[in-house]
Amino acid sequence: MATEAGICNSALAKLGNNRIVSLTEGTPAASLCLEQYARLRDHLLRLHGWNFATSRARLAQLSSTPAFGYRYQFALPADWMRTIGVHSAGGAGITDYVTESGPAEGRVLRTHYSEIYLRYVRRLTDPNVMDPAFREALAWRLAMELAVPLAKSGSLRDRMERGFEDAVAVAKSVDGQDDPPQAVPAGDWVTARG
Repeated sequence: MATEAGICNSALAKLGNNRIVSLTEGTPAASLCLEQYARLRDHLLRLHGWNFATSRARLAQLSSTPAFGYRYQFALPADWMRTIGVHSAGGAGITDYVTESGPAEGRVLRTHYSEIYLRYVRRLTDPNVMDPAFREALAWRLAMELAVPLAKSGSLRDRMERGFEDAVAVAKSVDGQDDPPQAVPAGDWVTARG
């Protein structure tokens, strides 16, 4: 069973550091892991359209409208990390949208379409749902971040960075093999031409 402490222990092992039992045990290594883990996990989730973290939602249209440029705005899901695809009610993929921050609404998606379906990467906190290759890349990223404060070594940090880059490449490759290539739906212009 994968745990946050297990991912951190993988990072600490790469640095030659002692293992931890819990992120809240109060040791310097555990405190640094607690400080960095969620931030680095979220950063890594935003880097790629990970299949294991992909979700779908029909967005709720907000009663307020954008000041200009678009006709409608929609609240993004609370666990939204990155947009993969936006589709109208007809199922066609659309490209005429923006993701911005509304003054009172938080992060919103703005478009000219009145009904929106979203494919997105969600914030995933359960390590057991994460792909093992992603967990390994996360461990390398943690090791990279912890190399200087724990080992006091810039050269070790550089080695961890190379390991991270390799691990991310492997994780993306494995992730890309999980699903067959997706057909890109015809846009509204193409479907209007019949």
